Amino acid sequence: SPGLVVSIDIRNYESNKVEHKFQAISKATRILDYTKEQRKRRHSFYLITQQGKRIQDTDTPDELYMNGHVQIFLVRFVTIEIRNIECQEVVAIQLNGSATFKELHNEYKEKSGHVLFDFTFNGVIVDLNETPLSLGLNNHAVFICVPRLVNISIRNNISGEIEHRYHGSRAVTFRSIKEETIEKRNGNSTFIFSLNRSVIRDNATPNSLGR
Repeated sequence: SPGLVVSIDIRNYESNKVEHKFQAISKATRILDYTKEQRKRRHSFYLITQQGKRIQDTDTPDELYMNGHVQIFLVRFVTIEIRNIECQEVVAIQLNGSATFKELHNEYKEKSGHVLFDFTFNGVIVDLNETPLSLGLNNHAVFICVPRLVNISIRNNISGEIEHRYHGSRAVTFRSIKEETIEKRNGNSTFIFSLNRSVIRDNATPNSLGR
């Protein structure tokens, strides 16, 4: 019965080229059955409807209310494994092949809590306006997260004199900076750190304060 079948064109999201055609398949067929072999030979990808809804492996045309002749889109993605050079944490993020690394930067910032950092790939800082496609990345790539260094001047609030300058990691605790300052002050530890009139706790870091 015509009402029980559907024809589907799978188009590449970037090029709009038709990559596969289903001719009059049963509406009960799982759309992604054909992708099992495809994924062994090509870039990682997922499928979306014309409305932008991601198609799950178990979805069928009937469940997606497909009728007649429809088009769906193949979206290539790359898994970027981000390794933080300081804390050794590893975060894996799937990025659309045509998305800019600015999106990756924002998602990593949200997941990791890190604020100011650069990505490097093969020892070169990644331009956030580039994309996986423009860099020729395939299924998987490893980026290194390099936190930007911070400069902190420790100023005596009475004399106005700068007693210590710290230049280094944003992940260091103020306890460590305090120990350096005590050494500069010949063992005098009768002080606290404050920022904008708020006391800085010893376990805080420049990164946690958004510096």
